[in-house]
Amino acid sequence: MNIMSNELWILTFGFYFFMSSMYREQIMDHYKHPRNFGELPGADVVLDIDNPLCGDKLKLQIKFKNPLLFEEGEGGGVEDYVQDVKFSGQGCAISVASASLFTEYLKNKTRAELLALDEEIIYKLLGVEINAGRAKCALLPLAALHKVCAPAFTKEGVRGRSKK
Repeated sequence: MNIMSNELWILTFGFYFFMSSMYREQIMDHYKHPRNFGELPGADVVLDIDNPLCGDKLKLQIKFKNPLLFEEGEGGGVEDYVQDVKFSGQGCAISVASASLFTEYLKNKTRAELLALDEEIIYKLLGVEINAGRAKCALLPLAALHKVCAPAFTKEGVRGRSKK
């Protein structure tokens, strides 16, 4: 029985190490080759946000299929979804990888789905535990999205300008 529990522990640790290593590789891949990085011409929403604690900076740009529906708060409609999304900026590996993974995830999401997102989705996308000191880095794209979804940040209130 002692041998069996040791083998089980080794298998469990091996699986955890393999999965952790796989997710770390994913983070480094998204850091070195970020998806959706760059400018989005004709974006309906543009928002700059930063993390003053570490210097990470993020610019989130979103184009909606029907921005008027998003602006008027009639979310959840068939025409009300993220058509395209891009980000730019600079930051640590966690911040950039988080933005890359998150922007991939946001495509085709409705306003209702955007409003329901919380920090758990970021942690799920990253796939590894993030310590408290790095949480703000990882959650920066979500903080930008929350500001985008706030009623004060409508198409006219943000387009062509950056808000913090």
